[in-house]
Amino acid sequence: MVVDTDALTRSRHLDLYRAMTPGRRVELAIEMSEELRAITMAAMRSRNPSLTDRGVLNVLIETLYGVQVDTANGPDVAC
Repeated sequence: MVVDTDALTRSRHLDLYRAMTPGRRVELAIEMSEELRAITMAAMRSRNPSLTDRGVLNVLIETLYGVQVDTANGPDVAC
């Protein structure tokens, strides 16, 4: 694993996570996941400006899950 943080700072950071309640850790994980999804979708829009919002979501689904969305049968049908 590549570490770009010195040992003391990393230790303090881990202590902060360990001090959180399980619920707060879940909330933080969800927040980070949502932020990463938003950043990824913004990058997809930047690279493909002609994509609709649904098109960006379809590309995201294909990228994350390897599932192609069947747009011929409606926007919510996976093949």
